[in-house]
Amino acid sequence: NNAAKEEIDGAIERMCAFLRERAGEGRMKMTSFFAQEHNTISNKANDEAKMRHVWGDDFFYESLLGNRFRISPASFFQVNTTGAEVLNGMIRDWAAAGEDQVVLDVCCGTGTIGICTASRAKKVVGIEICVPAVVDAEANAAANGVTNCEFLAGKAEDKIREAISEHVPKGGSCVAVVDPPRGGGHKTVVQ
Repeated sequence: NNAAKEEIDGAIERMCAFLRERAGEGRMKMTSFFAQEHNTISNKANDEAKMRHVWGDDFFYESLLGNRFRISPASFFQVNTTGAEVLNGMIRDWAAAGEDQVVLDVCCGTGTIGICTASRAKKVVGIEICVPAVVDAEANAAANGVTNCEFLAGKAEDKIREAISEHVPKGGSCVAVVDPPRGGGHKTVVQ
């Protein structure tokens, strides 16, 4: 970090003023502004990097397939909502989970796939490494009246066996939907 805290704060204030002006003129729609310091060579800040809420709403909200989803700034959510709705509908239909089957929503983010699939499954178990996303997923299930979802916080490779042993009967089957991170799924998850 080559900038002093005062320089960063000043830059954030200038950016905030610029965005509020544009929004006030009707040139853009903006509900929130968050800032996150990022001092590494990567296209993503690490999960421990502090998120600063500058102004506006604490969460973002989107609707998919009749469900409303709360999204924290650190949580992953597909930004192409129209495409996400088509994709989630296809996943729900292709998963073809029955009323006696468990759906494993691996790398579940805010719970969109699992919640959209839950009405056709006995239970949905989501696994997600990002704790704020798990909190969002739990809130989203509750807000949408979905009672057959459970979400586990942790790495998929560390939680997948726990999810299977606790929720899939011996000799039973389940449907697993994996939406892996950019780097791909861990070999333990695939096995």
